[in-house]
Amino acid sequence: MDIWEKEERRNMKFPEKQERNSSLELLRIIGMMAIIGLHYFNGNMGGAATYAIYPTPQWWINQFFTSAFYPLVNCFVLITGFFMIISTRLRLRKAVELVILTAFYGVVSYAVGVTMGQELSAKCLFFALFPFFQGRRWFVETYIILLFFAPFISRLVQTLSKRNYQILLLAQLGFFSLWPTLGLSAPLLDGGYGITNFFTLYLIGGYIRLWGKDSRTIKTITKGRAISLYIICILGAFAASYFINPFSYAYINNIVAAVVIFLLFLQIDLKSLGINELSKYVFDVYFLHSDLNSCALLFEWLLRCSAFWTSLWIIPHLFLSIVVIFILCTGIAVCRKKLFSRTIDHWLDRWDKLNRPINI
Repeated sequence: MDIWEKEERRNMKFPEKQERNSSLELLRIIGMMAIIGLHYFNGNMGGAATYAIYPTPQWWINQFFTSAFYPLVNCFVLITGFFMIISTRLRLRKAVELVILTAFYGVVSYAVGVTMGQELSAKCLFFALFPFFQGRRWFVETYIILLFFAPFISRLVQTLSKRNYQILLLAQLGFFSLWPTLGLSAPLLDGGYGITNFFTLYLIGGYIRLWGKDSRTIKTITKGRAISLYIICILGAFAASYFINPFSYAYINNIVAAVVIFLLFLQIDLKSLGINELSKYVFDVYFLHSDLNSCALLFEWLLRCSAFWTSLWIIPHLFLSIVVIFILCTGIAVCRKKLFSRTIDHWLDRWDKLNRPINI
């Protein structure tokens, strides 16, 4: 059966509890691997970009893989929009869990830093617990904001006709994606790190859920066309990187590439095979590998990334590093989940107001 034929019509009541889509859960995993890849090249993390100077081979490698990985980060919010657009309930527990997870891994990373010689102080511990006050953990911070606004957005767009939803999307993309892509003095020049781009992606994911079955444009995006459009987008960004910096999550090429990859995975009928269970730990993987202390431990001490910065072996080492970090961090995350199931989760379960959805 076609993916769109499996969706309920917009005017029908959607079930509050939904089954996990293994294809989209796989996309979450691939998206997290792409983030590890981006951090491999990041000058302050894996460090490979430090030696990616034009016209060395390392520069071409860095620009190509950065172009390929960037759109996949946007897929996380597209998936959120796809699933949450049918819900008009505000659930506070998810946001609280993310704050607790941020604090937990912040302390873990800080403890690693102290063993490596970092200063031990109350101030450093505070910022480890609450990294938002130092402008760190941008994705989590913005994602939590999205969780609060999501049911209000969903309530709004469910009252819109298909045509009006399209107008809203065109305005959102025009002002906050196409405008900055053209290099104009856009209303927001935050590189797509802020809530505005999250709203854009959420609305797109929601549109696909509510109107995808009836959209002629979406139905023309076959698997082959999706792959072709993704390649065109990343090659366009790769070519443009010679002249400008095309790496903004809000740029139209990165949004289009993310959407077509999302549509590709929607068309894949995949059984779980452990994928659904594995995808539960992607946020843990993000926290564990991306703090500066854990970066030093993983990218330098364990994987010796600096030895490959100027080597053509950097490509196989890149993918080896992604797999090793993902597996290692997932193993640690399983232990964390068992610890939380006996402590934090029990405490949260007893907090009635936190577990009671707020109808919008």
